[in-house]
Amino acid sequence: PAKTTPAKEVTPAKDVPAKTTPVKEVTPAPAKDVPAKVTPAKTSVPAKGKTAATEKPYEMYVSLWEPGWKVGKVNEEPTIAEYLMFKNGQNISNFTEMAGVTTYKEFFAKNVEQISGEFVEDMKPKYGKAKYTEVDKNVYGDNSYIIFMIETENYNNTGKPQSIIQHVIKGSDYVHTCYYVNCAKKMPATEKRKWENFFKKASLQKMLPSAYLSMIGVEK
Repeated sequence: PAKTTPAKEVTPAKDVPAKTTPVKEVTPAPAKDVPAKVTPAKTSVPAKGKTAATEKPYEMYVSLWEPGWKVGKVNEEPTIAEYLMFKNGQNISNFTEMAGVTTYKEFFAKNVEQISGEFVEDMKPKYGKAKYTEVDKNVYGDNSYIIFMIETENYNNTGKPQSIIQHVIKGSDYVHTCYYVNCAKKMPATEKRKWENFFKKASLQKMLPSAYLSMIGVEK
């Protein structure tokens, strides 16, 4: 019996759980701290993180713009994307030159000639008795297109001249237009030639809209 007494004293080994208890208490502490550290990381970059998470690539009109053009307005909506460009610090109220790209983010069952014809009809109220010229077209196969020009001496009954050369192209997903406007009653021959070449070098590429301006070389 005297020998079994120390055996009972070994039972303080029950104190071992008491020692392991703090170890268990330490474990949840860092586990709780980890989410706390992750949360600010997520909230510290809402713009970039949110853009990367929600932005989706789509078919866009790509051609390299010459230096000097800056974006004056961007309108990005579910069914349309519009980019308006100006030079020499000009804006919508005082421009002598303006250009832009519009993407209609919907499928058009009509062919490019029908679509282009509708665009011209929509423009008639502002261009009035204007000269219409078909510059070039390829209405067959993929990326069918039409390039046309409208010149008037009296734009929108203001008594001021305006000429526009425009590219209408039908891609596999959407319809795109790119145009150049010059405040002259007749499109300068050098500009006509330059923009016709610009249009013909264009391609349709799927990309994120946030990468678009840097891709085409236009300043923000």
